[in-house]
Amino acid sequence: TLTGSGRTIRAMLLGDLCVDTVHRIFCDATPDADNLIWDIFVPPHHCSKGALFATSESGEPELDEELVECLSEHAADGAYVVASCDEFSDSDEAGDQPPHRMAREVYEEIVGEEHFLATSEQWSDDSLVPIVFSADDAGELEPSSGGGLLLALAIFAGAAAAAGGVKAVRKAIARSRGSDRPPRRAQGFGRYGQG
Repeated sequence: TLTGSGRTIRAMLLGDLCVDTVHRIFCDATPDADNLIWDIFVPPHHCSKGALFATSESGEPELDEELVECLSEHAADGAYVVASCDEFSDSDEAGDQPPHRMAREVYEEIVGEEHFLATSEQWSDDSLVPIVFSADDAGELEPSSGGGLLLALAIFAGAAAAAGGVKAVRKAIARSRGSDRPPRRAQGFGRYGQG
């Protein structure tokens, strides 16, 4: 939650969750429904169908209608869904990795096509453009506009993405991963690990 300029922006970031867990969060978990209101929702697992659909006895995906209703009820007016994902295929095939078009279509039903954004649709091979939201003086949430209260969402976080594009992000990731060499200094815990 970000608050400023008389406006609060609430982003719901869930990570790699399956439909049962998302259902428990939005439909069962808390008596305080105000904690679940969202302006920006990042779908679990890169817009996977697994966050909205269970597998039926026949092996086919079955939409959790109650979950869709709960997500819709908790979406603030003018809410956006921002999928952190690769490009969508034209249709889903068995065994496809996320993102899944069938999940996108459900999220578009919740917020409208114009309020569904995918990070894969914001970049090219040589540039990475974060999705930035701001609230205007009237409190309306707008992507890629100026304003006092900002929230940036991108596949890769950090100033490197804005400053140097994809190459800078790749270098930063390589640096943070370290190397295969063992540490030069001995590591330990407590008083016996010192020295």
